[in-house]
Amino acid sequence: KRAKIRCASVGSDGRLLHDEHGAIVHATLAEKLLVPVLAKLSSFVIDGGIWLNTQRPEWNDANNALAGHGLSVVTLCYLRRHITLLTELFAAECAGGFEIGGAVVTWMNDLAAALKQHSQSSSRRATLDQLGGAFEKYREEIYARGIGSNQNVTIEQIDELFKISLKLIDRSIESNRRRDGLFHSYNLLHTDSAGEIEIERLPEMLEGQVAVLSAGILSAEQSLQVIDALFDSALYCRRRKSFILYPDRAAAGFLDRNRVGREAVANIPALAAMLAAGDESIVCKDAEGQYRFNAQLNNVDALNDAMNQLRQSRWAGAITRDGAAIIELYESTFNHRAFTGRSGAMFGYEGLGSIYWHMVAKLLVAVQEVYFAAVHSGESGAMISRLADAYERVRGGLGFNKSAADFGAFPTDPYSHSPSHAGARQPGMTGQVKEEILTRFGELGVHVEQGQVRFAPRLLSRHEFTTRPGAFEYVAIDGSLQTIELSPHCIAFTYCQTPVVYRIDPAGPRVVLHRAGGQYEVIAGDRLDAATSRQIFDRSGEISRIEVSVNEHLLRAKPAQLSRLQRDSESTATVNAQRSAAAGDS
Repeated sequence: KRAKIRCASVGSDGRLLHDEHGAIVHATLAEKLLVPVLAKLSSFVIDGGIWLNTQRPEWNDANNALAGHGLSVVTLCYLRRHITLLTELFAAECAGGFEIGGAVVTWMNDLAAALKQHSQSSSRRATLDQLGGAFEKYREEIYARGIGSNQNVTIEQIDELFKISLKLIDRSIESNRRRDGLFHSYNLLHTDSAGEIEIERLPEMLEGQVAVLSAGILSAEQSLQVIDALFDSALYCRRRKSFILYPDRAAAGFLDRNRVGREAVANIPALAAMLAAGDESIVCKDAEGQYRFNAQLNNVDALNDAMNQLRQSRWAGAITRDGAAIIELYESTFNHRAFTGRSGAMFGYEGLGSIYWHMVAKLLVAVQEVYFAAVHSGESGAMISRLADAYERVRGGLGFNKSAADFGAFPTDPYSHSPSHAGARQPGMTGQVKEEILTRFGELGVHVEQGQVRFAPRLLSRHEFTTRPGAFEYVAIDGSLQTIELSPHCIAFTYCQTPVVYRIDPAGPRVVLHRAGGQYEVIAGDRLDAATSRQIFDRSGEISRIEVSVNEHLLRAKPAQLSRLQRDSESTATVNAQRSAAAGDS
C-alpha cells in the first residue's frame, strides 16, 4: 500500500525499497552479485546439491515438480562457476574491499562459520540447519529493522567464504560422479528416523552433464571422458544423432498405477477391517478385485485429512495404531517425492524421448568452452584435436546439419523440441538461437581479451570457405545495404555490423584495417589494439572493413562426411547452374 501511494506521487521509483526517511535504499553491485551466492549456499546440502525448497526452483520445466524434495547438482555446478568468476572479479576490482549492508555482512559471516564447522564434522543435517538458520536470521532482521547501514568488507573476508565454499562444492560435485562416467543431475532428500539427511539418486539427465562441463571443475581429459560417456549412454539417440533429456522409458498405463497388493492390505489390520466392514474411504476394491487407494486421496495431505475424520469414528483406535503404516504404503505405491513432472509423464515438449534443442545447444557451448580452455592452458595438440572432434560430433546432430525430411521442419529455423514420434515442434526464438550465435563466433575465432578483439579461427573448417568468386551482402552501420566482392578461398561475416573477410593466405596471420576515409593499415598478427576494438564495439563507422589473412594450417580439415543438407545444397547449386546455362544466363 505504501508503495502504491509513493508511485502516485513520484512515479515508478515508488516501487523501489525506501528507508524510514523516504529515501531510496541503494546497494553496491558487489552486494547484488554476492547475495544470490548467499541465498544458494543457505540451501546447500553437502554431497546432494542445492535444495529446491521454493515453488519456482529453476528454469527447467521438465523437472518442475521436484520442488520440496529435490536437490540440484545442476545449480551447484553453476554456483561454482559463479563463485569462481566473482573470486577473479573481486580480486581485480575490489582489492581495497567494498561496502555491503550490515545484515548481509552478518549473513555472510554466519554462512562461512557454518561451512567451516562442517569441515570438522560429517553431519549434513546439522550443517543445513545452520545454513538455513543464518538465512532465517537475515530475513527476520531485514523485515524487522531493514538492511542496515553499509559496512566495509575486506577481500580477505570474501576469499575466506569463497574458499571454504568451493572446497565443499567441489567435493559434492565429485561425489555425484556415476560409475558410467556421467554425473548425477538431481537427487532427492530424505531424512531417516534420527533426522539425518540421506540422498537418493535420480536417473541420469543431459542437463547435469552440460552443467558439470560448464563448471570448470574437470580437466580436459576428464571432460572428454564425460563427452564420450554421453555418446555411449542411453541419452544418445543414434537415429537422430543427438541427445534426449533423460533416458526414454515406458510410462505405466493408467490401470497399472495405484495398485495395492493383497498381502500389503492384509498386513495392515486397520485396512483389512475397514474393507471387511465395507468402508472404502482409504482403500477400495475395483471390479477386477484389484485393491487401490480411494481416488479422492490425491496426495498425502488428503490421506491425513481422511484419517483424521476416521479418528472421530469407530476406527479411531485402529487408525491411531496403523496410521504410520498406511502412510508408508501410500508413499511406496505412488512415490510422489520422485515425481519430476513432464519428464516422467509426457511425450511432447521436454517429455519422454524428446530432444530439447536448447539443451543440446547448451551442450555445444559447454564443449566449446572446454576446447578453448584446453587451448589457453597449453594442452597437447592431440588433446585439442580430440576435443575439436567431440565438438564437431555434437554440432553434427543439430538441425541445420539435417535435411528437412530428417528434421521434420525447416532445418535453419529454431524449434523447441523434437518428440520421439515426430519431427521438430514449437518454432520460435528459443534459447538455442543465443547458443548458436555464441558458438558460431567461437568457431569463427572472434575473441575479446582484455578489451582487444582477436581473430583466431581454430574450429573453422576449410570446406566452409568459398571455392569460386561470390558476393557478400550486409547491412552497414548507417542502415544501407552494401556488397563486398569475394574471391575464392574467403568467408565473410559482420561483427558489431563491421564486415570481416577471412582469406586463406600462407602469409597469415595478418589483419588489414580499411578506414572510412579510404586509408588502410596492415597489422601483423591476429589482434587489434584496445582503441581500435573500442571503435568497433561503439559502431563508430571509422572502420569500414576488416580483412584477415588466415594460415590454412589453423583450419580444421574437411569432415570425413558432409552432412546430407550440405550435399543437397551442392546438388541444388549444380542443378541451378546447369539450368541457368541452358537458359543463356550469364
